[in-house]
Amino acid sequence: VLLQGSSPHHVDDPRGDPDLEAPLFLCDRNLNVVSRVQPGRSNWHGPRSIDEAGGTIIYAEYPENGAKYRPEFRTREAEFLRLCDNSAVFRSTDAGRSWTKVLEKSWREIRHFHTVIADPYESGVWYLSSGDSPHECRMWRSHDDGLTWQEITAKTAGTPLHPSMAGKEQAVNRHTDMVILPDRI
Repeated sequence: VLLQGSSPHHVDDPRGDPDLEAPLFLCDRNLNVVSRVQPGRSNWHGPRSIDEAGGTIIYAEYPENGAKYRPEFRTREAEFLRLCDNSAVFRSTDAGRSWTKVLEKSWREIRHFHTVIADPYESGVWYLSSGDSPHECRMWRSHDDGLTWQEITAKTAGTPLHPSMAGKEQAVNRHTDMVILPDRI
């Protein structure tokens, strides 16, 4: 059993002692802790941000990074930089005992990852998504069990949207859950 610990830090000051951030606990069937590892600095978002298939576990980090949206960020960026972290995707092939970072995106490029899902119909294929602002809503696919990732964000030019969404077509890629069917996602 793999359990995710939580960070004791407040959202306005997420960086503290790195040894206390986002621990993962590998437990036996009786929930006795067998080992503690800390692959990254942030937790995953929810049940659709971690998955297991064919002996591989992959999870996608969800750093808060809300500071980058504050109005004062543009004029006081240096003060807020300590509140932003890159987002990473981690992979384990030994039941969570050890982890490898397989993808990292700058906090300037995306806020955080939302989902990572194994394709139940195609062995070794995984899908990953990010959000929140329209330009951050993206998707990736892995054909090699999460070792490498290719962006597959849907082309949205010309997508008919409500007038309030003019210029924000990429927002159609935003989601926090994913279902994979034999012929579509």
